Amino acid sequence: MNYGVATAQKGFVTKDRVINALSREAFKDFIENNTKLKK
Repeated sequence: MNYGVATAQKGFVTKDRVINALSREAFKDFIENNTKLKK
């Protein structure tokens, strides 16, 4: 876990780019609107 967090911080990954940091509603919107996930 610490390695993953350190790597993300080093890469300047912000909270809005991490899927498991999204709220339930934002996650639902992401899943519904992401065309790459639709088959």
